[in-house]
Amino acid sequence: MDKTQKNLRTGAYIASVCYIVVGLVAIIMPEDMLKLLIYIVGGACIVGGAVFVINYLIRDVKINYFRNDFLHGLVAILLGIIVILKWETVISMVPLCLGILVMISGCIKLQNAIDLKRMDSKSWVRLLVVAVINLILGAILVANPFTTAVVLLRALGVGLIFSGVTDLLSTRFFSREWKKSEEVVAAAAEVKPEEASAGEESSESIDKEL
Repeated sequence: MDKTQKNLRTGAYIASVCYIVVGLVAIIMPEDMLKLLIYIVGGACIVGGAVFVINYLIRDVKINYFRNDFLHGLVAILLGIIVILKWETVISMVPLCLGILVMISGCIKLQNAIDLKRMDSKSWVRLLVVAVINLILGAILVANPFTTAVVLLRALGVGLIFSGVTDLLSTRFFSREWKKSEEVVAAAAEVKPEEASAGEESSESIDKEL
């Protein structure tokens, strides 16, 4: 496994842990989760926007030419203020955004299942079932059939925890299967030169007999 694949695997592990943590918070403290989400998103936008504006103002004008950092900063600050002031609208979009994330996780598992099938792994069906469940959970969250925000957030928590745990397991399993596949390919590559040299030796012996 090369460096790029290891980085991707590490990123998948980190994302899975984040899913699990956010899911646990949503189940244990759903009301606090709402406020936390609003202030984190709004605050991050305001701080990020301020950094853009400050960097624009302290940089040399020649470097700023054709760059829109000032505009990006103002837009980010404005977005942060809107998120904090219009929190009810933002909350109504949470199930859509998190549901899409859960569905993306399901699509990744689906791709992994297809890859395992192409590698002739017998375990691809199990991963396919997990991917389908992931996609169904994501679709339910996007449809948002829940009556209250608390029930909604707890459902989101369940979906995120399931997605995070299955992501961890599927990433680990897929990495192991991929490593096995690479070992098989490497072994086959080593056998071919040996067969070729054996063929050359046999041809040489035949020539000598002749």
